[in-house]
Amino acid sequence: MGALQAYRWVGFVSLMSACATSTVLTTDGDGVGGDSSDGGNNEGASSEGGAAGVGASSGTAGNGNGSGGATSACGDGQIAQLEQCDDGNGSLGDGCNANCTVEAGFQCVGQPSQCAPTCGDGVLVGAESCDDDNVTSGDGCSSECGVESGFQCVGSPSVCQPACGDGLIVGGEGCDDTNALAGDGCSASCNLESGFQCSGSPSVCTASCLNPGGGSLAAENGLGLNELYCFQAADDIPTRALKACESHFGVGNCCVITGGYQEQQYGNCNLGGDPGSFHWHWDNHPPGHCEPFYVVGDVVTPGWCGAISGSFLD
Repeated sequence: MGALQAYRWVGFVSLMSACATSTVLTTDGDGVGGDSSDGGNNEGASSEGGAAGVGASSGTAGNGNGSGGATSACGDGQIAQLEQCDDGNGSLGDGCNANCTVEAGFQCVGQPSQCAPTCGDGVLVGAESCDDDNVTSGDGCSSECGVESGFQCVGSPSVCQPACGDGLIVGGEGCDDTNALAGDGCSASCNLESGFQCSGSPSVCTASCLNPGGGSLAAENGLGLNELYCFQAADDIPTRALKACESHFGVGNCCVITGGYQEQQYGNCNLGGDPGSFHWHWDNHPPGHCEPFYVVGDVVTPGWCGAISGSFLD
């Protein structure tokens, strides 16, 4: 072999050796970056963690687990890095917000996250119809944060009160007759009114007046004191005057007061027409007597010449 041919052969072998050495440097595929024995300090990583560059060439470093530096996005259902939750969407108000943070009033578990309101924390969210800061039933807001029958709840934390007028007796109600009207035995705040007795739910209220014979009807005795008397529709005016008087002074304590009023009034038997007495009149003011000029039904107090305080015929 001539000298020129020998030189060409040696050069070819050297080139092949260099190519082989270059192949070893780029095939460790550990995704960490080259070490000094590879001839580089940081291999470029592909999406599979393998080397994309040679030696110390530039590239995006792998994360050490073969993931190639891929990151998780909020809303993909996977909880990663600093995410508190991920329910597979970026919606607000469902417990896990668009930043994958658990929203106030919720608790989230699992992956993808399943979020539900935290009943009893005082924060009204989601499907809760109330949240009164506890999980006790019977106070208007149930242990599952639903408004209980007979109650109404407002605010957050919820404040629950009996719904007066719905016919259900709950909480501190003394009665509930399906309305919020006063004067029928059950008041506008669902308390038992003086002179009545109520039973049942809805409440049925009847007058319980202390006067002889009673009656199915009731009226105020004319003094504006909410002292009721009971009467029958067929009662005449003197009978109603007696019952009205007894509602104030008590049964057996009212008499026809004699004197200058033609015996047409009931009052306390022990007071007559003296100051402090009251008179329930079933006649009109007679001529020649002092004021007031009363008419049938008026109540005069105190004494003979007092003032008109009302009418028992209301």
